[in-house]
Amino acid sequence: MTFEEFTAKHPSVSINAAQVDTRPDGVGDWMEGTAHWEVVLQGAHGSHNLYYSMGPGLRQYKKSLGYNDRSTLGYPNVLPYKAGAPAHKPYHCSIIQAQAWEAVTEPTRPTLADVLESLGMDWASIENSTAFEDWADELGYDTDSRKAEQTYRACQESALRCRQAIGWEAYNDAQAIEW
Repeated sequence: MTFEEFTAKHPSVSINAAQVDTRPDGVGDWMEGTAHWEVVLQGAHGSHNLYYSMGPGLRQYKKSLGYNDRSTLGYPNVLPYKAGAPAHKPYHCSIIQAQAWEAVTEPTRPTLADVLESLGMDWASIENSTAFEDWADELGYDTDSRKAEQTYRACQESALRCRQAIGWEAYNDAQAIEW
């Protein structure tokens, strides 16, 4: 099943995302600059609030930039960019260039496809394991780690809540999407 087929079959499944400073659920050790989002997954049977994070490389330009704007970033010969275009942080840049880049970019808002792809991987890891130890071994976690067990329980809880919100059919179809 494609994502387009999924959305046609399950038009009630949608998300609303609001950026938050940190994840209050305590899951993960995040790289500086990672964007965290509180996402409401809505479906035919209700909604579920969850947290979603995107790495610091997934940014877009806040506004259109011309040649003069780009030269302040240290790239006088680069073509202008339009608002919403993907913004790639330059390699080997000075602190001033990095700060200028961050000033003219913002985190990219997650889409339904982004969230479902990530959730689908989480759900599959839970559905395909028989217990925590099996899950941890499959994903390379230490079976004696309390943090790993906390992540496992969070994935279980999220899968249950998402399944309740969007229904069994949409839940199974989301896992069947070919990314």
